[in-house]
Amino acid sequence: MGIGYSASAFHRISYLVEGEDTASIVEPPPWLRNIGIEGIRRHTGPMRFHSPLVEGIELWREGFAARQEPQIGEIVSWDEANDFSLSEDVYASDDTMLRYVAAVVEVEGEKAARRLVGAERPGYPEIGRIFDSFDGVSELLRFPQLLLTDLYWLPYHRNVVVDDEDWQGERHRFGSTFRLADELRDLRTLIAALDPNAIEGAESFETPLPPLPAAWRVSEVVVKICGAAVERKLPLWTTG
Repeated sequence: MGIGYSASAFHRISYLVEGEDTASIVEPPPWLRNIGIEGIRRHTGPMRFHSPLVEGIELWREGFAARQEPQIGEIVSWDEANDFSLSEDVYASDDTMLRYVAAVVEVEGEKAARRLVGAERPGYPEIGRIFDSFDGVSELLRFPQLLLTDLYWLPYHRNVVVDDEDWQGERHRFGSTFRLADELRDLRTLIAALDPNAIEGAESFETPLPPLPAAWRVSEVVVKICGAAVERKLPLWTTG
């Protein structure tokens, strides 16, 4: 299972249009009948997608910029009509490991993070314990852009994460592409220092990988996408 990262204007995001004429609950296909999964929604016709309008995003952006200027310290803006897009998928489990490694360093420090060298991938109780350790803490963190932002990073410079509604009225934490690039560089330098073998191990096509190689593998992709967002002053967003 994967998630996608993309550097592009928000009007390039596509949403699946759900409706009675596009999907229905039916008998599962033959190859799923023996798995025991009930209530599968299977599309019976061509899938339809829609994207936000440029004008709608621009109107939302103006309101967001005005509300958040005191915290961000600048008027956030980008060329929403820009059709550039650079996207790539990563393993969802690797993406979790990227944030897990950052959280371990955040909560326990670099010395304690040495326990990750050669370690097996942690289970959900351990992952939850680490993330719960800093839940609710403000942006006074080493890796706020990795640990506090969920879907969207915007082209602004101050190292803050702000809470606001998106163009659909859903609340999210928005971060900075510039500061995310800094955090990725910092974390990759630390991983390389902790375990140089993690870089070689990241080249394996196996999944799941141990924490450090997995974090390195996904960081290769995010660094590339984030670099494009920074260079072109565009948002970065993820389907995760």
